Amino acid sequence: MKLAHLSDHHYDGTPQRRDLFLRALEGARARGADHLLLAGDLVDYADRGHLSEVAELLRETGWWDPARATVLPGNHDLYRHSAPHLVRSLLGGLPSLTRTRATFDELFGELMGTRVAEPTLPALKPLDSEWTLLLLDTVIRTHRFDLLGSWRGDLDATLSEPTLEAIHAAAPRRLVVAGHHFPLPQSRAATALLRGTAFVDPGFAELEGLLERLSPRPALYLCGHIHAWPAGQPPAFDTERVSEVPVYCQGRTGGWVDIEPSWTLHVLGERVESELVPL
Repeated sequence: MKLAHLSDHHYDGTPQRRDLFLRALEGARARGADHLLLAGDLVDYADRGHLSEVAELLRETGWWDPARATVLPGNHDLYRHSAPHLVRSLLGGLPSLTRTRATFDELFGELMGTRVAEPTLPALKPLDSEWTLLLLDTVIRTHRFDLLGSWRGDLDATLSEPTLEAIHAAAPRRLVVAGHHFPLPQSRAATALLRGTAFVDPGFAELEGLLERLSPRPALYLCGHIHAWPAGQPPAFDTERVSEVPVYCQGRTGGWVDIEPSWTLHVLGERVESELVPL
């Protein structure tokens, strides 16, 4: 099973971002990817028009197929108050998270898998007869005006028990877990700020507990939402582990300051092999 892992494209309606996204989608096809995972921040500003254009690009390239593509939201897909769009957000009245989440669910719900509990995520998605994808909701759900687009991650404790019950009922043979935010305890907050993301302490503890209790033990935790890279840190943080589960971040399909755009190809077999693919 070849899984193409894209995240943080931050599509903003410009031809440059459109072309970059198309290159990533075509690259995944050229490398023989069986399934496409878009792990959040498809757009830079939670604008219905931009989200609709991303959905249309998936259709144009033949990736709009629930059996071959999975989408989960990032904070930029649900919030409208990121710094570059501050004036636009204020003029637009800062719509509630409930409204923007409903828009995302309406446009991409078909690709988000079988719902485990309210809200739409977590969800389960079979990749094939052996591998199952568990999608977690790691975007803070309260509307916070923080100019950074609610960059912090969280995991709601009330979702853990329904998630464990759903996994037990589905009885997958192999498991991959995905969430938008990179998991990092708040005790390393300085590093978290540099990386551009963090779980708050309760959310990180909840993730640890969930991963420890999942059976089978996940082969990978896939995520996005890292925009800066500390000196000496491996490019995709593939040496990080949470509860002995390897963490692989693909937070730069759209590129960033001094960061070249890329996506990741994960080959899921007896051994899991991951390759960062530059664009």
